[in-house]
Amino acid sequence: MGSETVKYRVTQEVTVEIEINDPDVIERVTGPKGDEWRAQLYDLHTSGDVLEHLTYNCLANRCQNAALLDGWGDLPAEAVQMQVVEVYGPTGIEAVEADV
Repeated sequence: MGSETVKYRVTQEVTVEIEINDPDVIERVTGPKGDEWRAQLYDLHTSGDVLEHLTYNCLANRCQNAALLDGWGDLPAEAVQMQVVEVYGPTGIEAVEADV
């Protein structure tokens, strides 16, 4: 079996709008029990970390409801809503380097 390495460059420039309707979304990470939460889930520390994490999952998993994500399943469905509101320029995937 031959080994081939291909390097890709993925471009996605988007704006995601996140509506947080429950303060626990941020507090579970930044509040007094944040260390417990991080020990079992993700290494997030700030509200910005949480927003970046949610944005990534909105895009990567095509998920608009944070309650469907690991670590957020105990939230009511309306606690966080996310949507892509704007895509800037072309998105795409290109191979940038290949080793045969």
